[in-house]
Amino acid sequence: MIAARQAVRWSWLPLFAAGLIGVAGGDPLWLPGGGTAREAGGDKIETVDRAKSGPSEATSLHAVLIQHQIIQSVTPADEAIPGRAEAILYCQTCHIFAEPDLLDRATLRNFVLPFLTERLGIPAGTTSLPANPIGRQKDPKALAVVNRAGIYPAYPLVPPDAWKKIVDYYLQAAPEVPLPRANEPFIRAELPHFKVFKPRYRTPFPFTTLVEIDTLRGWVYAGDSADNSLVILDGQGRELQKIPSTPSPVAIEDRAGEVWIASIGSVFPSDNPRGKLVAFGKDEQGLLNIPPRDVLTDLSRPTFATYGDLNGDGRDDIVMSTLTATGLWTS
Repeated sequence: MIAARQAVRWSWLPLFAAGLIGVAGGDPLWLPGGGTAREAGGDKIETVDRAKSGPSEATSLHAVLIQHQIIQSVTPADEAIPGRAEAILYCQTCHIFAEPDLLDRATLRNFVLPFLTERLGIPAGTTSLPANPIGRQKDPKALAVVNRAGIYPAYPLVPPDAWKKIVDYYLQAAPEVPLPRANEPFIRAELPHFKVFKPRYRTPFPFTTLVEIDTLRGWVYAGDSADNSLVILDGQGRELQKIPSTPSPVAIEDRAGEVWIASIGSVFPSDNPRGKLVAFGKDEQGLLNIPPRDVLTDLSRPTFATYGDLNGDGRDDIVMSTLTATGLWTS
């Protein structure tokens, strides 16, 4: 199923969705989880690596991120259950406390807990868990980014003795089978105010990464990762133009005679910075001129881009949300 989003020229909503924390008087554009902020047409972009940033930066960011998190305290009843107090104490340093009945025992044992063991730097052999099934990336560029960011710590972030108690607690308390979900809404395969029709355009193995509607022309832009293309369809689903060699486009914006397109680079998890922001010129009919020009390159899996004059200097800034976990970018 493909969800089409109507184009919005400018909205603050994507900024908050991207994790923008504050912009005032030259303050950094905090983009948790990785992000990019830069002036459109600017000459450079300054990078602040999360792994190398000072404690004040990391502390202020963490404080903002958890300000809406409800911290659960340890009670005497929790202390009476082996491992529960440790779970409440340590697990909430990264996320809200997760009760053990959220996942079944096999999923915890075979996937979640082994993954966390490696990400927390727990020494091998601390528990009886199997090895992390999610192997580390073998791409040299991706490995360099991961190592520089300190994704896999050189020392345990949780005391190994406490981690063993946490693992034992979750495996003992988790259900054998997933619990039924309560009040799950019924999904209807219908849209009362719309009619669904199958357009003539087809791809052999569709892997759609973008659907955007040009409300002025009635055109549809569709990006596909399987054949790394962007196609323009008319209102009847007929192909007007297909642009090859556009790697997994995810965001598009019509800007002053050009069409700016963000490409994620790799849909599947990768820390190799292959993402791009490119600009296509347009002809008189509105179709795109090839080749595009590069606006930003070597981006870590951008997922959305939006634009606006954030600092009042008369030039549009670019704000991008990314799926990277490698750093913070400021304009």
